[in-house]
Amino acid sequence: MRDALEHRLLVVSNDDSGQLKSEIMQLSNHPIRVIPPDGDVDSALTEIASVIIDSEIGITAGNRLVTLIKTTHPSMPLIWRTTGQEEASEFGRWKPDVVVQGPISKELWGAEVQPVLREHFCPPQLLDALGVICPQILLTTFETESEVSQQFVKASRNTLQPITALLPLTGDKVSGRVLVSTNIELLNTLHIRLFPELEDPGIAELEDIAGEISNQIGGLLKQFLHQYNCNVLSGVPVLLQGKRFSIRQMTEFPSIVTELLIDNEKMYIELSLDRLDVDSFGKQVRVKYERAGSVSFL
Repeated sequence: MRDALEHRLLVVSNDDSGQLKSEIMQLSNHPIRVIPPDGDVDSALTEIASVIIDSEIGITAGNRLVTLIKTTHPSMPLIWRTTGQEEASEFGRWKPDVVVQGPISKELWGAEVQPVLREHFCPPQLLDALGVICPQILLTTFETESEVSQQFVKASRNTLQPITALLPLTGDKVSGRVLVSTNIELLNTLHIRLFPELEDPGIAELEDIAGEISNQIGGLLKQFLHQYNCNVLSGVPVLLQGKRFSIRQMTEFPSIVTELLIDNEKMYIELSLDRLDVDSFGKQVRVKYERAGSVSFL
């Protein structure tokens, strides 16, 4: 059975020195496999989540590979790394998702490659919704300002902070889970703001705060998804305590993480999807965001 915990990168290159692999390894901890253009790329794709092609293989071999990948795995992110000046017209009907020039630096990876990986696994509308919903819940429920510092692709299934609330989501078009991960200090701060008369909350009370945040995110996500005719049911939060728990699940997709900065502490809202009907997000919808604590009949 395929191990779904890893997000594997395939690098297609003639570079025996491994320069391109070295560049990528400095920017990503994803497992990387390097094969030449005449290798068995088709078989390798069954274990790969995204592909980087080195332009040194030539435009003819590159076009063949781009066509192979996009016709057999159309949703797979495909990056063409070049030291030249290839134009889009040099590719055939099928084209890479992004062309990056020169060595892949940290800035280039963050600005051009990471957004391609992120949007292939989560529609932009859903990313925007998470960026609105999460700060709103903290402000409405806990009277706490927060800032979305970044949204990124997370390939591993390890929890990010010592306390994690996991809320299952299930539906015919969308299913997966929401994870809220943070530390005890931040949960204690939020508990005090919600219950100022209660001092020295125990770990169970702090876990309840994380669970409540996950419940509210799940509720507002359900209302948001309903506007795209995606009906979702949520379960009961599961609370995890400890660092680097590994959440095993049957999915090929990495998670999308929204990082919030709150009083110099971090909270991570992770959306991990097992199923997503991307066609549902192809229509134009005037999105309405409900407020935390509001009641809607779906």
